[in-house]
Formats: sequence, structure tokens, C-alpha cells
Amino acid sequence: MKLTLVRYSYSATETEGELYAPPLLPMATIEKPWNPSAEYPSGKAFHSCIPEGTYSLVPYERTNGHKVWAMVNESLGVYFRKEDRTRSNQRYKCLIHPGNIVSHSSGCLLPGLRRGLLGNELAVLKSGFRMGYAMDLLTKLLGEMSSGHTLEIRQIKGAIYNEECAKKAPK
Repeated sequence: MKLTLVRYSYSATETEGELYAPPLLPMATIEKPWNPSAEYPSGKAFHSCIPEGTYSLVPYERTNGHKVWAMVNESLGVYFRKEDRTRSNQRYKCLIHPGNIVSHSSGCLLPGLRRGLLGNELAVLKSGFRMGYAMDLLTKLLGEMSSGHTLEIRQIKGAIYNEECAKKAPK
């Protein structure tokens, strides 16, 4: 199955988008801000969302027992495991997993059923594996620990950038 993530807002504190996984309704997403540099062209590991492109979704079981997916595109410098990398500045273990606010991510994609605030922070809500929440619905749609799925990440035309992020915006 092919999933699509359309990013529409890049700020200094987060990246927001919509995840499309038909026949499900679009899901809200939140990620770390886009943070590339000459040293980290695929975004700084654990401090940035991953670059736009098409990723293989590889099943991954986290130490907490959650069965999620890793996003892998070696040509963009995003690998499954640390030992798969060819250079130390490349990314690894970039996951789709439950979480609500940017600090719940280390460069991963957090889906939720809707947007909201937790405290004063932008958030995605209803993210987890509880019945009817985002990760529960994705797991039922794709199949637990299943492979052969892809995720295309792109920005919507007219995506919003704050001034700082506009300098680093993908061309």
C-alpha cells in the first residue's frame, strides 16, 4: 500500500502535515522541524524531520513492544539500522510511532486523528494503539509487522515557512 504525507507548515519548532492512507480519513502529523546543514544534508539526526522523497516502510518492534514502521530510503541517507549506514552523518531508525508533541519524537513521524494543544504546545491527538486511534487504524489497515508498503513525503504547493525555515527550505 502507498501512503502519502503532505507537509504544509515548516516552523522553527515543528513540521506539520496530513497523512493519507485510503480508505482512512486523513491523519494529522507532527514532526521535528526541518534542520539540514552541509554536514547533515538529510537533516540532523534526532533533531530534524527526514527529507522529502519516497520511503520503504520496514516493520520494526520497539523495546516497549510496540510494532511500528521504520522509514527507509538509503539514497536520501535514511537507513533502517545504525550499522546499515555508510557514513556517520546519515540517519537511521526514523519511525512512524505514537506520540503527541514534538518532544515525543527523535526525528520520527507522529500521526494523530486530529490537531490540538497539550498545554501550550501544538499536538496531534488520539495517536496511540487504543481502539480507533491513529496507530491502531494504521496497523489494522497495513497489517501488523507487514512489509511492502511505501510512504511518499512531499510538501504542498504554497507550504508555509517561517523566516528561519525559509532559508533552509527544500528547493
